[in-house]
Amino acid sequence: MKKERILLTDCQKIKRILVTRMQGLGDAVCFIPTLRILRESFPQAEITVLSGRLPAKELFEVCPFVNKVIFYDVDKERNFFDKLNFIKYLRRQRFDISVASSYEVGFALKAFLSGAKYRIGFSQHVCNGTIARDFFSFLNTVSLVSQGNENEIDVNMRLLGALGIEGKECKLDLWVNEQDKLFAGELFRQHALTDKKVLAIHPSSNNESRNWPLEKYAQLITYVLRHYEVKIVLVGSQAHYDLNEKLCALVGGGITNIAGKTALSQLMEVLRGCVLFIGNDSGPRHIAVAMGLPAIILFGPTIYKQVRPYTENCIGISKHLSCSPCDQHNCACARCMQLITVQEVIVAAEYFLDKIGIKKIDS
Repeated sequence: MKKERILLTDCQKIKRILVTRMQGLGDAVCFIPTLRILRESFPQAEITVLSGRLPAKELFEVCPFVNKVIFYDVDKERNFFDKLNFIKYLRRQRFDISVASSYEVGFALKAFLSGAKYRIGFSQHVCNGTIARDFFSFLNTVSLVSQGNENEIDVNMRLLGALGIEGKECKLDLWVNEQDKLFAGELFRQHALTDKKVLAIHPSSNNESRNWPLEKYAQLITYVLRHYEVKIVLVGSQAHYDLNEKLCALVGGGITNIAGKTALSQLMEVLRGCVLFIGNDSGPRHIAVAMGLPAIILFGPTIYKQVRPYTENCIGISKHLSCSPCDQHNCACARCMQLITVQEVIVAAEYFLDKIGIKKIDS
């Protein structure tokens, strides 16, 4: 029978830990509590994160719980010799423990070949009713099973249970430095946002099926600007700049598009200066929640229970259709997002604006 946990008789002997988290920015943010508790439990160990996407890599590089980041681009094609050289590189690091998050199907073999003495991972991951199995999971010291309806933070915390670590707080953390604060202050000055009540809106994502219609965002923004003394900034990556510009044109002015103008840590500080975040289910919404910003998140094809915000300072709007969750990238109708009404989002926005003391004015 497979072990459910590892009994470490002397944690001080653990010198090097490899943590694998290959997904994007939002998943990286959700993994921070696990990293924090690993650092608290193994203060003497060198913790290395294996990351597969650039925004997540950027986050891990500023994480104080991490000593080193290895970037292994998941979108890059590799031949047999490239993969072999990568395994050789991992073996040279002499890891004591390998910890692979719930989505890392296929990494049990890499963990075994890395030479790590203790290997913790998942034998399968369940997403939208589809089971992805790791057929090499028998090589793990401990193999867990993702149930598919657990919050992602809770799933990752079960990895710690396999190390005998229990009862820790699932708190999100993010970090900025003085340079980021100076950058955000200058950006606010350039766009006349200093000392203003600023709403951040992220109307895009890397999955088109998660996008609320642009016309509805335009109606929402027009209403908010008419009834509240606030400023609005549109955030996102450089890839989202043109879509944000289309939204600016629909609204007809009065909003600022800063997509692509901020590094990740700079975006964190910009969001810290805002009073409310509204957006689709994507990386920036995880940052907003982690920064403690009141947030309204529009959910469509994703598993709501799995990705729901770990805070009461957030309103998630989802239609919970029979066809959801499907997690399709290019759904033909995307009814789950189309059916979210502007009025629903306005009601949520007015709740938060009233809560933070921003009163409605006559139109």
